[in-house]
Amino acid sequence: MTPFQYTRADNCITTGTYDDEGRVQGTVTVTFPNGITHAVKEFSHNIPVGTHTLYNRMGQVMEVLEYSDDGILLSINGVPVPSEEEE
Repeated sequence: MTPFQYTRADNCITTGTYDDEGRVQGTVTVTFPNGITHAVKEFSHNIPVGTHTLYNRMGQVMEVLEYSDDGILLSINGVPVPSEEEE
């Protein structure tokens, strides 16, 4: 695993790790320039998985996304997202 950190155009700092093939693996954290966490996300070989939480500049939760183990968005703020079969 290789750690990474970079500063985005909006000056937020993104940190996380890459696997041996250069894919994002594990927890990625995005921090506002003021030091408050902007987002905490989980990835498995570049695929979003688990809970992704986004915060405002005051540190309050703004949005919570839940992903399946294969990267399918399951819910937004606790509200289920219809699958393609349901639409």
